[in-house]
Amino acid sequence: MKKLMFALIGAAAAMAMTGCATVYRVSESAHAPAYPQQGPGKPAMRNPSVAVKAVSADKQASRLAVSLRAAVEGDLVARGFDVIAKQPADSEVALSVSRREASRLSDWRVYEGTASVRVTEVASGRLLASESFKAQGKRALDETTAEAGVKNALAQQVSRWLVKTLPAKKVALPPGPPPPDHMAAMLTIAPVNLLGDPMEALHVQRQFMDYVATRPGIVSCVLAQEDPARRGFTFQVVYEPQSFPGGLLNTIVLDGPKLGGNVKLEIAR
Repeated sequence: MKKLMFALIGAAAAMAMTGCATVYRVSESAHAPAYPQQGPGKPAMRNPSVAVKAVSADKQASRLAVSLRAAVEGDLVARGFDVIAKQPADSEVALSVSRREASRLSDWRVYEGTASVRVTEVASGRLLASESFKAQGKRALDETTAEAGVKNALAQQVSRWLVKTLPAKKVALPPGPPPPDHMAAMLTIAPVNLLGDPMEALHVQRQFMDYVATRPGIVSCVLAQEDPARRGFTFQVVYEPQSFPGGLLNTIVLDGPKLGGNVKLEIAR
């Protein structure tokens, strides 16, 4: 019990020293191959890539759009897709999300959400499929729990549909060795403490991917693994090393702005 109290006091002190900002530590693991190695008589293959975008029809649905996009991205990664934040991807999944309060009884509330989904082939711009979904969450006392129920129900419907619409077929790479000027690294981010809003981790994941992917010299930034217990995320970043003379990790963290205005990045020691 004393250890737990000291841990909470220490975490609170850490938050106070950072001006109430949430601190995410960023670490880099050993370099991974940017492309699969080609075996004798067998073409090298890569996972199909997909970009997921989400917009909200109104201000009330903005948080639902972010969490639904993260849930769909997680399902796609589990099914063998590389989810990337930077074009070009093989396919794009676009979500248009809305939310309304279906009913309220005293402090209890129930939300209903809708998601219009469009799947497009990026290279040609051809619309592959589109569908609309509606779901109602369970009754809950607080907005976060009520909204999470809608997100889970919508994510299940969208993912079941994407299984049929977007088959995870491997893509053959051109013959020959990988480009010599490309490298790959695994970057992991995780908060220093877990006292903040759990929903913030989803925002940080997307903001970090968007920030890294749009930097000059970055080829792709792919969500590779999640650690729900630590609210951590691992990304595979393919990049051109000549664009980062100070090192990828140093440049990303030291030059990086606060994510969302209240999230600070620091290098894990």
